[in-house]
Formats: sequence, structure tokens, C-alpha cells
Amino acid sequence: MKLVDFDQSTLLDPEKFYTNGLTLHPTFDLPTLHITPRADMVQVLQDLWDGKIRDGFTWEQKSATSFHLRPAVHEYDKIFLDFLFTVGIPTALENLTGRNLHLYHAQVVKTVPGPSYQDWHRDSYQWENNPIVGAFPAVVKANFYPRFDDAEPRLKFIRGSHRCTANDPRFDAMLVSKYEIEILNSSNDEVLIFDSALLHGVVPDANPKGSIRLMYSFGMEHEYNKRFADKPNHRKLHELYEGRIASDKAIAEDLRGGL
Repeated sequence: MKLVDFDQSTLLDPEKFYTNGLTLHPTFDLPTLHITPRADMVQVLQDLWDGKIRDGFTWEQKSATSFHLRPAVHEYDKIFLDFLFTVGIPTALENLTGRNLHLYHAQVVKTVPGPSYQDWHRDSYQWENNPIVGAFPAVVKANFYPRFDDAEPRLKFIRGSHRCTANDPRFDAMLVSKYEIEILNSSNDEVLIFDSALLHGVVPDANPKGSIRLMYSFGMEHEYNKRFADKPNHRKLHELYEGRIASDKAIAEDLRGGL
């Protein structure tokens, strides 16, 4: 049984995003114009997956099956920032959410076969009389799951579950047991944009080499100020992103002024 099961053909994109909690945003290359964000990103990630890591960077083990690129993703290659703007993620976020979201975290995570490093969970929740966990409102994430060989399952989720919350973990267990679970496969053609209050989980690797994924977190300004403004790597990423936003706006205004 589906948690969300009705005709959405007349809905606008923001309505669909609010309804489902996710959308797939296309990536692209324009080789005739020498614009190749998808190919460039896939190549950088494939090199990392193949064990080719640049001097000054390491993999930090975070669980039995997961490793995070350190010290900072934005310092590894300029493609990690360029990719967002070239394929239009900032504009998509604004159109889908109607909010002014700020980038404050970027992660490249390599996983190996074994138990899921993050099984069913929400990134933001509050249970019983305990403090909130994560950002309120929840972060919106843009995740890229590159495909190097055959398509493989990467993320499981329950569509619409971000709108179904209770302050009791048994409620989430009920949702998982009762409603249809969807699976997102690796693909070079799309970025998953989703409300991270959505119930989701990492699918364990079948490939002996494991997998790699790229994840960006966008939140409200108060969340950045509260949790990340005092952390140098997060602050630098935030400044780079905001500087690029301001630069693009200035260019657009100049172009309008010249018409």
C-alpha cells in the first residue's frame, strides 16, 4: 500500500515536492560548448572510488562500513561547487521550496559491503520529551549517486513520510512495516533533491568494491548560524556558495540592464 497514491498530474512542481518529499533533478553535459559538469563529476568520484586520492586528503572511517573524505570536499576539486550551479540546483531549490536555503555541508562518503551505515531514519525528528535532533525545519539535501558499472540500489524511502510525523519511534516503525518502500538506483542522469525528514535508509552494498555518494545539505540561515558558523570548513563552504549566488545575481542584473 502506498502512503501517497493519488493523481498528481495537475500539481505544480512545488506542490509535488511538498506532497512526495522528493524530486529527481536532471544532470547534463554540453560538450559542444565545453561544459561537462556531469562527466567531470563522475570522473572525480570514480577516481576516488578506484582508490586514487589526491595528496593532502584522506578517508576518515565513521562506521564499520562508511568513510568520509577529509578534510573538506570543497577543497578537493572545484567541480564540487561548480556542479551545483551548472546543473541548476540553487534555482531548483528556490522553485521547489519557496525558501532561501543556504549550503553548509558537503560530503563524499565511500561505503563497503556490510550492514547499512544508516538504516531507516529521518535526519530531523523529536521523540517523547527528548530534545530535537537535526535541523528544524529539516534540511533539504541534494544527493548524487554515480553509476560506474550496472545500476545498483542506493537509497530506500517512503514517499510522503516527511509529512507524517509523531514524537514516538514506534510510529516510524509502523510506517516502514505498512507502506510501500521505493528504491533509488545509482544514475549519472539525475540528482535526488529531498526533504531529509523523509523516512529513508542506505541500501547495503552488493558490489565488493562498495560505492560512493555525494551529498549536499541546504538549510535555513538560523540553522547555519546555530550549528555551523563557528566551524571553519563549514563557514568557508557557506561563504563560497553565497559568494557564487551573489555573483550570479549581479551578472543577471547586468544582462537585464543591457537589454
